[in-house]
Amino acid sequence: MVSRRKTVECHKCGNMQMRLTNLEFDKYADMTEKERKDYADAWLYIHKRNKG
Repeated sequence: MVSRRKTVECHKCGNMQMRLTNLEFDKYADMTEKERKDYADAWLYIHKRNKG
């Protein structure tokens, strides 16, 4: 999951391992669930690749 806040707990699973993103809330709110998942998956893929 991604968040603009530095420390935040996922309201769905309680996971504290959320990451920062520059995605604006209004853009996020207009996304479908599939678009949100695709965005999060792509974001995580890119950032995991850059770390190691």
